[in-house]
Amino acid sequence: MSGNSGGPWGGGGNRGGSGGDGNRPPGGGGNGPERPQIPEIDDLVKKGQQKLKVLMGGQGGGSGSGSGGGRGPSGPGLTGRGVLIGVAVLAAAWLWASFYQVQPEERGVELMFGKYYRTVDDGPHLAPWPFVRAEVVQTTTERVTEVGTGRSQLDSGLMLTRDEAVVDIEFQVVWNISDPSKFLFNLADPTNTVRAAAESAMRDIIARSELSPILNRDRGTIAAELRTAVQEVPGQLLNPVSTSSASTLTAPTHRAR
Repeated sequence: MSGNSGGPWGGGGNRGGSGGDGNRPPGGGGNGPERPQIPEIDDLVKKGQQKLKVLMGGQGGGSGSGSGGGRGPSGPGLTGRGVLIGVAVLAAAWLWASFYQVQPEERGVELMFGKYYRTVDDGPHLAPWPFVRAEVVQTTTERVTEVGTGRSQLDSGLMLTRDEAVVDIEFQVVWNISDPSKFLFNLADPTNTVRAAAESAMRDIIARSELSPILNRDRGTIAAELRTAVQEVPGQLLNPVSTSSASTLTAPTHRAR
């Protein structure tokens, strides 16, 4: 009885136990290593989804908040420093483009929106770019313009006196700039303008003089008249320049008619 009762209980118990334990080990044994893998796959899927959201411009879930928390202090900080550095670089470039120096022998002409604004003396100056632009002109430097040297067909130096004699004259005019603004904006070709004005003035002086005084005693007088005539050219062609000296007839010759 005990064996029979033990048999059924034992069998039942063993079957029950083996049923409970028997089903658990295969299920537990089979599912035991699989249960950790299922959460890992879920985590990988979730992380992939969160990364995809971040790449698409969205925000992640729990890890996104963590990354957002990490990104919060670093992102704005870097952006702020970048803005400050950019502003400093732009300010330095603006100062470099706006600052200019005028030497003692120079004058500065400032243009605002392309129009004449003012003339400044030597020293450091600031012309706010791009609204103001500065042109630096050497004013005290002496410039020499030669006339009658024969370097071109139009510069022969042959002139006619009052007594109808032909004189071959070579002379030079030494001049500097008295008004930088007029020099820049009123004369397209200052050297040729001075040459043409000086030659015209000399021809007028020679046409009112006779040959003998020109060759002998009137050189200084002609030079003084030339200086005055060049500064008083009709049409104010030479307002921007002032003749500092004029030497005439450096190698005078005359030719018979």
